[in-house]
Amino acid sequence: MDSDGHPLALQFAAVERTLVATTEDAEGQPFDVRVERFLIAASSELGRISAAQLATGRGDAMLRQYVEQRVDAVVCRRLYELLPGRAPAGTAAGAA
Repeated sequence: MDSDGHPLALQFAAVERTLVATTEDAEGQPFDVRVERFLIAASSELGRISAAQLATGRGDAMLRQYVEQRVDAVVCRRLYELLPGRAPAGTAAGAA
């Protein structure tokens, strides 16, 4: 378990590290290249941990909610940051 106490926390931390590295590696590339590389890395990493099955599977509603929240924090917000002139909600630039 990681600092947030969930067994999947370590797996999502690995996903996040991969996405950060992918974003850094693509820095300076055209926008479409950066987004393409990000999306490929995100789909590969989320597939590796079976996030889609975890988020849509039957059974544990708390597990589904956790996976949805982590996908939003790890993937969706980082993707939003790639958009030109955008800052994530909750930051000084995105709060306006």
